[in-house]
Amino acid sequence: MDENTAVADGVRATGSQTATLSIEARSAVNGGDSLTVTFRLTNTSASASGYILDLNLPSGWRIVSRTDDGGIWNATENKWLWQTINPDMSVGPSITLQASSGLPDGSYEVFAEAKDADGIQDSVSQTISVPEPQLSRAWSFTVPSRIQYAVPAVTAQQVFVGSLDQTVYALDRTDGSISWQFDRQGSLSDSSPTISGSRVFIGGGGGAVYALSTDTGTLEWQTKTDSAIVSSPDVDSDTVYVGSNDGTVIALAKSDGTVRWRYTAESPIYSTIEVAHSTVYASTRQGNILALDAATGGREWRFSTASTIGHASPTEENGTLYVASDELYAIDTTDGTVRWSVAYGGSPGSTPTVSNDSVYVGGADGTLSAVNANDGSVSWSETTTGAIGVKPVVSGGITLITTDSGAVSLFDATTSYQYASISLDTRIRAATIDNTGRGYIGSEEGELISLPDICIK
Repeated sequence: MDENTAVADGVRATGSQTATLSIEARSAVNGGDSLTVTFRLTNTSASASGYILDLNLPSGWRIVSRTDDGGIWNATENKWLWQTINPDMSVGPSITLQASSGLPDGSYEVFAEAKDADGIQDSVSQTISVPEPQLSRAWSFTVPSRIQYAVPAVTAQQVFVGSLDQTVYALDRTDGSISWQFDRQGSLSDSSPTISGSRVFIGGGGGAVYALSTDTGTLEWQTKTDSAIVSSPDVDSDTVYVGSNDGTVIALAKSDGTVRWRYTAESPIYSTIEVAHSTVYASTRQGNILALDAATGGREWRFSTASTIGHASPTEENGTLYVASDELYAIDTTDGTVRWSVAYGGSPGSTPTVSNDSVYVGGADGTLSAVNANDGSVSWSETTTGAIGVKPVVSGGITLITTDSGAVSLFDATTSYQYASISLDTRIRAATIDNTGRGYIGSEEGELISLPDICIK
């Protein structure tokens, strides 16, 4: 028997059954995960015969590996051919299937038929369930004051977060226990920690930038500023950049905190500085976007939006700067000209996130928009409950968004399918996902919550 032998497809053979077929696989798998399906085809006749094992796989699943057990695999038609299987002998091929990360929850069927020259001898199926991902708490940690706009920074072992009680906390990533804490001894600050090498950099409301040891929390250097720092630092190879409430952009030596240059803008800078390709980008409360030379602080260009900008930071990607103000702007980084702009969910908006040629941005009306990064066309938008002021986080094909009403939701980054949502009954002001798929969110109640494995891989 070969692949071209006439087989009565869809017609069960008449007469005595010459083969049996069985299937074995797990009954449930999470989207993005893999499972192995094993078949056993047995020749139950009194003579040797050739057989075809024909598979019908559900949409959204792909074969990542297989074992053939002597069969010839046809990848175009998803079937095996055995030229000869002796009487009472069995073959046990297998396939490893992966469910796509964007697969909706539900039931999916793997179907297989064993055929010989007379037609179908046996058929089997296995139903595999893909459950809806659940958001649960791995651990939580409560501080005496709010966690407001201070996005946690995460390493392989630790989670660093600042709060309005003036303290920087280093927590064990596994269970949330305190590794160390550092008192900034100043007024309130929303500054987020930034990790670079063995140091964590953060601003203080009392008018200072701090460099702390990630291992011990020891103060390695401190540089006083003329105004409070609620902006979050950005760091390149040897310089720390930060904005202040008096509208100054400050460049500090990463090694010892020495001031390298200052640039004075016209209004406060609350947002995180963005450094890319030797240029520093800052957005001011008045709605202006500044591009400064990273080495000297000289202004390269300025672009004015039609609205104020609070904590929404500019995001650079492939020579384009994305800014959420009265509209979502795509700005050419070479000269500050607008490539495109588009309406979104309204100011004040979130910091844009760029991933796979899409820009994700949240708006004051609770709309999450996915916009084509190349031309500004809206790919999809979804409305949630509460304003989205926190930067959407995209990881593993999943978009995590949080709202002022306390909603935490997971959307498919490509299709906008909503996987899961929970409500925490508190305003959420900070969110991130680490490289293992674990999420961290901070609330105005002062609670830092770890959500395990929220990204479908």
